Amino acid sequence: MKKYGIVTLILLLNLLLISCQQKNSQVNPPVIPPDTSTSVNYSNSSFKTTHFSGSQICADCHNGITGTGDVDVSLELDWASTMMANSARDPLFRAKVASETLRNPSIKTEIEQKCSRCHTPMANIEAKLSGQPVALLPPGFLSPEHEYFDAAMDGISCTLCHQIENDEDFGEKISFSGNFSINLDRIIYGPFATPVASTMVSATGYNPELSSHISTSEICSSCHNLFTDIVDATTDQLTGEKFPEQTTYEEWEQSSFAQAGSGAEKSCQDCHMPEISGVKVANRGTGLSIQNKFSRHYLVGANTFMLDILNNNKSLLGIKANNFEKAIERTRDLLQSSASISVKNPSNIAGTINFTVNVNNLTGHKLPSGYPARRAYLHVTITDADNTNVFESGLMNANGSIVGVDDDTNSEKYEPHHNVITQSNQVQVYESIMQNTNNEVTYTLLNGASYKKDNRLLPEGFDKNIVSSDIAPDITTLADLNFIAASDDVIYRLELAGTAPYKVNVELNYQSVSYQYAQDLFKDLDKHEYINTFKQVYDTAKIQKETISAVNITIE
Repeated sequence: MKKYGIVTLILLLNLLLISCQQKNSQVNPPVIPPDTSTSVNYSNSSFKTTHFSGSQICADCHNGITGTGDVDVSLELDWASTMMANSARDPLFRAKVASETLRNPSIKTEIEQKCSRCHTPMANIEAKLSGQPVALLPPGFLSPEHEYFDAAMDGISCTLCHQIENDEDFGEKISFSGNFSINLDRIIYGPFATPVASTMVSATGYNPELSSHISTSEICSSCHNLFTDIVDATTDQLTGEKFPEQTTYEEWEQSSFAQAGSGAEKSCQDCHMPEISGVKVANRGTGLSIQNKFSRHYLVGANTFMLDILNNNKSLLGIKANNFEKAIERTRDLLQSSASISVKNPSNIAGTINFTVNVNNLTGHKLPSGYPARRAYLHVTITDADNTNVFESGLMNANGSIVGVDDDTNSEKYEPHHNVITQSNQVQVYESIMQNTNNEVTYTLLNGASYKKDNRLLPEGFDKNIVSSDIAPDITTLADLNFIAASDDVIYRLELAGTAPYKVNVELNYQSVSYQYAQDLFKDLDKHEYINTFKQVYDTAKIQKETISAVNITIE
């Protein structure tokens, strides 16, 4: 009897537990966990399609090569841990595409066609050429069952960039927004004269050919000058107008970096693919000469935030690359060379502390440039003789929000551009904030009609008064006489408690994804697996900011 009594008791307890779980689920519906069924599948980078080959096929000959000082310059190894290589696996990209299609379901097809052109270009092109639908979200290219899944997962890969044609539209406005042309005769363009063709032809079926266009900024222009359709905020209909989502190439065109003889002339590759000498470009083949202007293929950018996420979530995202820590180090080095700050005219007059922070943009485009989720900001702290903190502007919280920044507490507002700062709740933030057709702040890309705020730092040689409206600062920033090419002055005028001397610490910090941008995306949580996945990796992200430059002074 005791045996049956115990069994009965266990059954009753299980029934009670199930009942409680059902009641709790009715009150608090369970959060949909990230569905990793479409992301843990590793792609095959040795794929072959009609016009493209996977990166591993190129790696067989172009890994295991060195430059001066015995530096490993393996092309595929350097590339594999970049944002370019992982353009299709980027969980923010996936989540944003999902969110945009949820908010604009009537143009889902157009959104996926546009986004796949630059993030999964090989799949996009092959699908179009074969007459198949261009679809990105599962069951589209991002689904392991799709015919072009492997091509999609290889991102912006070797045979994509090196087959871009130097046609009559190359570098012209008509080629922007991903409208580049691909050579369909299996010709691989390279920068070196007299390439040894026989080995490549026999190994891959591609014929190498010299063409200097592969080393120009124009090769980058098509995807880094992107215009998106505008959806009317009231009618939810397309307006027929275009919004300048990112204009990095056009900003560069208006800088000294693009002007021959300026003394500052640099191409995109000069900064993002720096050269090394003493390189034999392949690990096999005879007759290969040493190249002394060989561009490294680590395509360094500014996104340590996402590189770290990719590194820490490899199995979740189906990533094999193992060089992310080196990629983060290179990215951090580039960021720290992108701007400098200094403090001018410090004074202590009748208890009022005055100083001016000068910020210098050292890049050939706006800072930050590109996609409108990024921001740079000044973090200023002041301590007195007793080491007491008497002022702080720009303190970042652990969740990535910034104390005092209006948009981080209210999605309908934004932090204005400041010429003079007198209070701790004023923060100088360099960013672009979109507005819709009703002039309301928006984070929905397809509702972006213009920029409500754009005070991103200008490059050297950039004349803010004559450039096109696509790249001009907003009207408030335009009126700031201290906001000029390559430079901005921010005056701090503070009445402080405490005792001199005051120690002033100033940092210029950078965020790849602003706090409110992420929070807006999370409004669609539980509506798509990709948004849930991004929330998971965002909440565990280790890098919320990078310090570009810092300076300390003492005011007596």
